Amino acid sequence: MIGRGRQLPCVQPQNRPVRYRPILCRSATRPSAVIPNSKARSRKPPSIRVLRDLAAEFPDLASRLKAMAEATVDLLPVTRENWYHRDQRGSWSIKAVLPTIASELDCGALEVKDGGDAQGAWLEAANPACDPLRRNALEKALKVYCARDTWAMVAVARALIGSNLKP
Repeated sequence: MIGRGRQLPCVQPQNRPVRYRPILCRSATRPSAVIPNSKARSRKPPSIRVLRDLAAEFPDLASRLKAMAEATVDLLPVTRENWYHRDQRGSWSIKAVLPTIASELDCGALEVKDGGDAQGAWLEAANPACDPLRRNALEKALKVYCARDTWAMVAVARALIGSNLKP
């Protein structure tokens, strides 16, 4: 393993607690407002692309969304430069890196297991024909997945800076 205990310029520890607040858009007349544009293939992480797309779609929230996008760190290049475990088998995807850092945060046992499942669940729940009980179950599954996925990113960032703090 490489990188334990190093201070990285783009992933610095903060002296404030990490907060997670789930926000789920329950309906949208234009799903394109919250689903990444598949035509845009820049090497920006999906979260940054989505925040910028949302800023363009919702001018009243644009300044806050743009600030969030600017504050978001793409962990892929940082991880590639500072972390490797043989169990990754040459991959730096979150699915390969996370088990080497915090296996307890794996999403494999959840109903929504990855970003593709999350998009499908959201589309199903946003459909006006979706049964209310199913919509509530999807909302719960999405919130569980998003919380776990968020803490996974926090765990990776903390591992890169050598922090042993837990969410």
